Amino acid sequence: MKISIQETLDKRSLKNLLPQAKSGINLNIEEITAEAFTWILQHPYAPIRSDRHEVPRPIHGIAHANRVALYITAFANLYRRYHYPEALELTEDKLRLIQIAAVFHDSARLDDNDDVWDTESASLCFYYLRQRGYSVEDAKWAAELIANKDYEPEKKYYSISVPVFPADTLDWNESIEDHPKSFEQKLLHEGDCLDIIRARLKFNGSLLHFYKDIAEHDQEAFDEMAKLITEARSLISQQGDQYSSLIEERKRIFSSELCFSCTQELLKNKIEFYPLLCSLTQENRLLSQNELRQFSFIDRTPYDPLLPLTTENLRRYMEQHYLLARALSDSTEVIPSTIKTPYLPETQGELEARKDTRILSEQTRSRKAISHKEGNQLRSVSLIGDGTEVFAQAGILIFTRNFEGFHEILSFDVGSGHAKKEHLSANKLSAEVAQKKLADLKQQLKLGNYGTEFQAGSAMHTELLYHITSEEIAAVFYSKEPCLYSRADHHSPDGLPFHPQSPLIEALYLKEVFERQTKKKLPLVEYSGNNNFIAVREVPSEGELLKIWEELIESAINRIFDNYEFNSAKSLSVFDMYLSVEGIFKIILLEIARKNNNLDQLKSCCASSGLSDQQKTSPDNYYPEALKEKINKRLMTVLNKRLEKFNRALFEKIKQGEMDLNKNFEIFYFLMSKPSFSKEEREIIVSHLKKVDSKKLIDVFFLPCDNRRASEDYMEKYINIAKSVFSENFINEHDAMVNAIGESEQTLLLLKKFIPEKLEEIKLDYDQRLRNLSNELKNPYPTFYGVFFRKTQYGLGGDSQIQELFALVSDKENFRVSNDIPIRFYKQLSWDEKFKVISRYCCEGGILDSQISEKAHYDYGNTAGVQFTFEHLWRIFRDELEAYAPFQVLFDKFCKSETTFNAHFLAYSQAYAGTRDNPFSVSISDDFYQKEPYVTSIILSFCEHLKNKNIEEVTHGYSCPGYFNAQSMLLRFLSAIFRGNKGHFNFTEKQLAAIREVYEIQSKDLVHYIKVKMSQEADFFEKEGALAHSLCVMNEFYVISKMTHLSFSNDLKLLYIDICNKAGSKLPLCDQKLKKEFELELSSVKSPTLKR
Repeated sequence: MKISIQETLDKRSLKNLLPQAKSGINLNIEEITAEAFTWILQHPYAPIRSDRHEVPRPIHGIAHANRVALYITAFANLYRRYHYPEALELTEDKLRLIQIAAVFHDSARLDDNDDVWDTESASLCFYYLRQRGYSVEDAKWAAELIANKDYEPEKKYYSISVPVFPADTLDWNESIEDHPKSFEQKLLHEGDCLDIIRARLKFNGSLLHFYKDIAEHDQEAFDEMAKLITEARSLISQQGDQYSSLIEERKRIFSSELCFSCTQELLKNKIEFYPLLCSLTQENRLLSQNELRQFSFIDRTPYDPLLPLTTENLRRYMEQHYLLARALSDSTEVIPSTIKTPYLPETQGELEARKDTRILSEQTRSRKAISHKEGNQLRSVSLIGDGTEVFAQAGILIFTRNFEGFHEILSFDVGSGHAKKEHLSANKLSAEVAQKKLADLKQQLKLGNYGTEFQAGSAMHTELLYHITSEEIAAVFYSKEPCLYSRADHHSPDGLPFHPQSPLIEALYLKEVFERQTKKKLPLVEYSGNNNFIAVREVPSEGELLKIWEELIESAINRIFDNYEFNSAKSLSVFDMYLSVEGIFKIILLEIARKNNNLDQLKSCCASSGLSDQQKTSPDNYYPEALKEKINKRLMTVLNKRLEKFNRALFEKIKQGEMDLNKNFEIFYFLMSKPSFSKEEREIIVSHLKKVDSKKLIDVFFLPCDNRRASEDYMEKYINIAKSVFSENFINEHDAMVNAIGESEQTLLLLKKFIPEKLEEIKLDYDQRLRNLSNELKNPYPTFYGVFFRKTQYGLGGDSQIQELFALVSDKENFRVSNDIPIRFYKQLSWDEKFKVISRYCCEGGILDSQISEKAHYDYGNTAGVQFTFEHLWRIFRDELEAYAPFQVLFDKFCKSETTFNAHFLAYSQAYAGTRDNPFSVSISDDFYQKEPYVTSIILSFCEHLKNKNIEEVTHGYSCPGYFNAQSMLLRFLSAIFRGNKGHFNFTEKQLAAIREVYEIQSKDLVHYIKVKMSQEADFFEKEGALAHSLCVMNEFYVISKMTHLSFSNDLKLLYIDICNKAGSKLPLCDQKLKKEFELELSSVKSPTLKR
């Protein structure tokens, strides 16, 4: 294989021109890195992509090459520390050549995907070294190091035929023969492998050669390797390269010819984060045995429970024991259900503190009877240390004292959510099992192997389900680093907090809440997963707190105003106009909060998550009154100043004709916030309104999805501007207005308020429309959402209408619960009223009983309707139905009904026959499907029916070759359970027995079926889709076996191997790996050749 240097450079739009060398082969690695950047790595990949980052080569650029070179020195010295013979023989010259290879190992890349350019990169390295005066032997050695950096036995090994320099073309030889991996190749691999942390969710330290050679059998070496992994993770983060949280501002600093010196400076300035890296890479040289013996990287001093909780003592506990973090989200948010209780409203933080400190047989503020509960069971916590993140930016730290308090111990967030979790695990782990799992998890964390992906982003924390008790609460913590909660709920792509000081402010609020509840002082702790440190912090003084709040206020309010742009060049589509109001809407919320003197909401906005529709308590709730007053004063000063400036700028642009009101409809939202207009302002606005398309204006103001702005406050703004400047438009546009937002009672009442008194004709028209709607109350299927919504949101309508609605729900023969009536309507009913509705559905001969007995629900749509009724009733009356036997009996009857199963089965068949758009689905997403006895009822019933179906019916595809990806019906069903339980479900023995019976019957039928087909039809696998479908179904049965821990029989394995052999070279990689796994397992079993 011949590679032309000139062609390689031309293809990458690079010039064949190296910077002038200063001193030939005496260049140090800092200068070599700078030259590589200037020549190659400062240039983006060619062709340049439109979506490229500000930094060229964002994943495999100079920062990555620089870190790899740095790690090589660290690993070389770490090997030497443990007397590895080849490391002791390594010379400084060879070390420098390996580092040069590291700098150039990605130089010929054309993108950041899989690397298929190793030989081209190696050729550029060879060319560079020869240009700088290195010998052919050294250049060839370094180039071959790059070309074979990923070499494994049975792979191609690349070598260079000795060229005549300065020839432009290199001749590479390929051979397949065993080449033992040299120590120098291991070092290049270690450096490149360690930096994978930046590009992958999980890192597996057991793949490092140092682990295999030394650390696997030496605990001290293992702990030092683990420390090196966490320091590498920290360095990657500090340089802005953290996985899923790239920070361009940081990356720019380290994407220059000064990258190496900047990195060295970073390590020196933060030596407390990098004791191992700083020691092992000092002066970028090989260290002597005597120097290496002086280092002590692991503190073995035991944690002392008798000493105060200092930073050192706390760090020792984290490293030597199991420190748990219970991260809390939105601690200051007021829980809506507590607002109307006899007690004061309760925040999320206060609720957590109350539950965590419960004592047996003591009454709490709950309205329920005295419970036999202690602490807070089945709560999600994280094991911290070794580089792990926390779920949210603040919470409590727990010293593990009760190993029997664990229900589950996992290395990733299982997605259990915020609700009750009884469905996840009925039993606690024994102390022995828990300790074993914790030790295994600790080992896994040290290797960097943890985390999972969610749609909102990566979750780099662990999840353990634990029973929290009061005496275990040791401290309150905060973290300024990325977390899943910021990515998911605050829509922060990098996962960073709203403001660097936000976590501290929330932690101080929680500290006060928990201290009041526990009656003990709790230390304030800062935790950093990226930097793997934990430290006890002093509580800020009042003066320091005021400065922090001034930062928060300036940052939050300025961000809202600075992010809004007066732009008249926007798209005219209604959807684009709807999106364009987002910026101005935030400004309106600020104005409304100011008008209503809602300082708590404003301060919450500044301190945590920005503007929110949720009611919140300000984090300064427990501050001294004098300090709160200073914060309030500063807040109003900044807000008034920015609002006045914005208002002046807005009217100046309108006055100068710089704003096109046909395009900038969001301006009207702000105009609504003014209580009145001056004569000059009115004239300016009216002159522009004459040019406005009223229909588009109406569409934007009353877009149906704009429900979150539908409160009385915003309605008043609409009314204000309508009465001020819209009178002329309403004469011709009132019909368009109704059509734009849909005719319903609440919208008509709202629009009626817009109409000036003099327009009597339009008022009469609206009154007639309202009378017509009122008459609909007598119809069998009215839409009542507006009745309740209007009452709760607008303050319109009376309680008599609410009572009329209840009468219909509880008595009207053909009236059903539906999504049209919000759940909060039912929540306000009395106990007797609730049971009046429940009994109507659940009694013998009631609505549900009648629906289940009707043969009409054989149709899947009707069956889904019955299923929906069960789900909706549960959502509405969960507490009442939890132990209500008639509801359980009816659900069991519904599941066991052959009619129900046939309806689901018909839908499944139609989906694969192409006659139904919606694929077969068993809804297991609602909470009661995950709770006993409902989940068992549906599993047992479904399996009882399913075992009577033959293999062709339940795996659709042999007769329908077009459906290559058909799933078996059993897998569809089990997957639905897993999806509903967020990917985690523990089957009981009773459930497994039912699944096992179906699985064994169908797997035997599958083996028999394929064997018969192969013997009867010589060309069976030549038929379109037959081979692909056979592999697909086999894989599905394997997934079932893994999911349920049932055995994948030898017969199935043998059949799978033979089908794979039939596929030959067309076999996908995943099937190749599984085939090899089965062949190893069955090496002692002779595989019979199946007949065609």
